Amino acid sequence: MQDYTPLKKGPELMAPEERSQKHAVHYAWVDANREQVNAKAREWYQRNKERRKAAAKIFRDKNAERVLAEATERRHSLTSTQRERYAMKMRNWRSDISNWGRFRANVLKQTAKTRGLPFDPELKTILQEMIQQSRLCRCCGKTLQFGIARGHQNKDSASVDKVVPSLGYVRNNVQIVCTECNRRKSDSTLAQQRQLLAYTEKYNPEQGAYARG
Repeated sequence: MQDYTPLKKGPELMAPEERSQKHAVHYAWVDANREQVNAKAREWYQRNKERRKAAAKIFRDKNAERVLAEATERRHSLTSTQRERYAMKMRNWRSDISNWGRFRANVLKQTAKTRGLPFDPELKTILQEMIQQSRLCRCCGKTLQFGIARGHQNKDSASVDKVVPSLGYVRNNVQIVCTECNRRKSDSTLAQQRQLLAYTEKYNPEQGAYARG
């Protein structure tokens, strides 16, 4: 394989024709050695992964409006075929249980921000650790279903519960439960749950159902 040695003179000192020639030689070499270039790029990225993430976050924070506008423009410019392909890719990604913690953490981060609740940056790691320990609902013990798209969840779908709602999504205050149990509990406090239990036991102790009237 032929080595490519770039010209020593900086682009700002070159005539337009010379600069174009250099670019043509460079891109021709890149095309001829695509596998080597990609391998080097992957190797560099792995060495500088955290540095790249930090730099990307700084850029997004400084250019939030621009990033949002460009993302919106790209989304609206997609054809129907591209939209379906992207939707299929996201469904496949969500169906992989190893991505569930990351996906839920991203959603709950926005929820916490909107409601002004505490949020642990390591939530995705916390959730994946819980999944590895058990795939059963911490409340009723049923087997949980992961990777179901939003709007299509059933009562067995996995969800994240805040044990004490006001403490937010932080370690030791989140549990993975089924959607049914999470809806029953909602954002009620322990005192409210005891009040509800007392009401149920008082009016219908045998069936556990609310009495009307």
